[in-house]
Amino acid sequence: GLPIANQVYYKSAATLSHLLIVAGLGADGKVWPSSNTPQGRCLYQPNVRPIPPENYLRNFVVCAPAVNDSQPGSPDGYNRGWAGTSFASPHVQGLVALMAEKAARLGLAFSPTWVARTIKETCRPLGPPEIYGHGVIDADAALAAIK
Repeated sequence: GLPIANQVYYKSAATLSHLLIVAGLGADGKVWPSSNTPQGRCLYQPNVRPIPPENYLRNFVVCAPAVNDSQPGSPDGYNRGWAGTSFASPHVQGLVALMAEKAARLGLAFSPTWVARTIKETCRPLGPPEIYGHGVIDADAALAAIK
């Protein structure tokens, strides 16, 4: 079979409603040059042409800060700032943890699909979806949506 990383490309968007793809934002508020982007790429199924709009990556992309210029120093003295999309994903993971905590406290059902939909619906738009997907995550709005 296919490696797991490639299997996502053979699923329809309907089966991936829980998927969030994180794009990192630079200090200038623009998508980090080497970040994931929704431009022209899509999830597809073999022998399905044209690609249905619901499979465009822009439907799954959310943005988060990818630059942190002030990291605490490590024991070996390395204390330069960190940057890149690897530093954007933890912002989304932290938001998911906060959402899980609030939902549990309120006794609400919590599913990956619900989380992804809530995060995407509460993002602050930054510009064209082809570049920024749903926009930048908004923790206050996402947490306020949990009632």
